[in-house]
Amino acid sequence: MILVRANQPHLYPAIQPLQRIVYAASGQDVDTVIVDGQVVMRGRKVLTVDEEAVLAAAQDEAMAALSRAKVSPEILMPAGVWG
Repeated sequence: MILVRANQPHLYPAIQPLQRIVYAASGQDVDTVIVDGQVVMRGRKVLTVDEEAVLAAAQDEAMAALSRAKVSPEILMPAGVWG
């Protein structure tokens, strides 16, 4: 089950709530997630995994994949691209 923050400007006017969720809401509007009776996310904070550790591991794996492919990470964002 998910709880959606419906008091967002893009979900107004507050009529036809089902249509608003289906056509205008996105994952960013989900506030709370409950799975098998366990709250796994509350207030957009994941409670069941260490998000920082997952993001760090994903970054490490991406860099390792680039290294294995002999692709320089700078190719993704060349030095000086932002002036």
